[in-house]
Amino acid sequence: MFLDADGTGFFAQGRPGITVPSPALDQRAQRYVEQRDLGGTRLRNVAGGRIGYARLPDGTGYLRISGFGGYDEAGPAYARNSAVLDETVSQVIKPGLRQQDPAFAQALAALRRHDR
Repeated sequence: MFLDADGTGFFAQGRPGITVPSPALDQRAQRYVEQRDLGGTRLRNVAGGRIGYARLPDGTGYLRISGFGGYDEAGPAYARNSAVLDETVSQVIKPGLRQQDPAFAQALAALRRHDR
């Protein structure tokens, strides 16, 4: 759970019984995905390392989101994180696809719901 009182602070807490992954565990998971699922292709990391993207040899794009916050070191504010998520998605998805593919619009809407 994450509550953001823009300008006055924030509160964050993991779900009961769930261990929030450390940066070291997140890096281990990323290396595992790169080796096992991407055949050694390295992810291009953005958004403070929370979002990674790679284009696979067959042309398929792979997007890895390891968390729905912490994208901007300036602070945890929703507006900043949302702007970074939008910019990142815009960089890795062909602009024409965003307008033409209803599935993309649905996926982006789902990402935004999780980002709140």
